[in-house]
Amino acid sequence: MNILVIRYSALGDAVLAYPVLDFLVLSGNRVAFLCPPGAAKILENPGIEYIDFSRNTGVFRRLSLLWCLRKNRFDLVIDLQNNRFSRRWRSFLGRDCLSVKDDPSSHALECYASAVKEMFPVFRLQATYCLPCIGKLPPGLPERYACLFFSASTRWKSKMPSAQLGRKIAQHLMEKGVVPVLIGGPEDRRAHAGMNLPDAVDLTGSLNLTELKSVLAGSELVVSTDSFPMHLAAFCNGRVLGLFGPTDQKRCGPWSEKAAVVCRDLPCRPCYRSKCRKNICMELDWENVREAMGRVIGNW
Repeated sequence: MNILVIRYSALGDAVLAYPVLDFLVLSGNRVAFLCPPGAAKILENPGIEYIDFSRNTGVFRRLSLLWCLRKNRFDLVIDLQNNRFSRRWRSFLGRDCLSVKDDPSSHALECYASAVKEMFPVFRLQATYCLPCIGKLPPGLPERYACLFFSASTRWKSKMPSAQLGRKIAQHLMEKGVVPVLIGGPEDRRAHAGMNLPDAVDLTGSLNLTELKSVLAGSELVVSTDSFPMHLAAFCNGRVLGLFGPTDQKRCGPWSEKAAVVCRDLPCRPCYRSKCRKNICMELDWENVREAMGRVIGNW
């Protein structure tokens, strides 16, 4: 079959689409993926045709792309986005369609699986996935290290943990003989600088996507907010501790048997509010975080 998969909103969403894409390719289908820029470097599957698309794409580029997609005459469209925009596109393409149905009580991957099983009942989710990591580690990395990502996009300031918690995590790692390594893009430098972690190796803004995967794969532990690095880490080595506040860990937690999450039991969460004056949901208890780190590593 000639199949188009739609999931273009963010790189973290592209990571979560990997199980569906990998299954379709291994089943002998021709697969095109309408995805955010950078997805090809993350998934590294040569059996997929990557079609870069951004929500900031102009009208003329959108129309041109839409006509090109229609000429491909896809047999099936799998819409993992399922918003107003994607529904318009799949209607214009005029092909059979499977669309994800949102279920707040289920993980996003489970929602994807339910949609795909309508056409491919043999599809099964694995407990842990491992993306190919073919890049080299950057020079200067210590033998034992743990990756830290404490930032959040400008849209999600409510996901930021306190600087005090960040320092306690870094100090605990140093006591265990593990060097903390800060990761993220150039836009995350300011947030990490505010954490004031002088003992950490700062790779913020210095890694491309291929290098980031390799660094995550070699890490003993990844501690991250709900973000693209968290999802990528879960699909690179699985040893992830997710710090959750306004978003729901049941819906978008790290997909790995070796992962754990820390959150607070509050009547106001998950609220999915990008800004909050109190932000008490990210005032996470250090003892809970320390205990969860030990569960992920296993030998602490």
